[in-house]
Amino acid sequence: MNVRPAPTQHLLFDPRAADLLALLRDLQHIDGHALEEITTELVANRRVDTQVSYEELRTRLAVWLFEHEQEMRPEQADLLRSEWGRLFS
Repeated sequence: MNVRPAPTQHLLFDPRAADLLALLRDLQHIDGHALEEITTELVANRRVDTQVSYEELRTRLAVWLFEHEQEMRPEQADLLRSEWGRLFS
């Protein structure tokens, strides 16, 4: 019996969303683990191959960062708080 793997779902980000994701990774506010959690949730809540908007990603990132702030190093949390307005307003 041949078992076929489940189809892979791809996330498509609009250009602003992709830039925001890259910026937060470059600033080390999110890492591979965070990216995996965030994208897994985005995949679970959408139709196949639909584009993730800037607003949707920004909201999900803000929620994730808020929920995980206590796990951050103090200096990392301080930096995030100082940049929050520029990143999420």
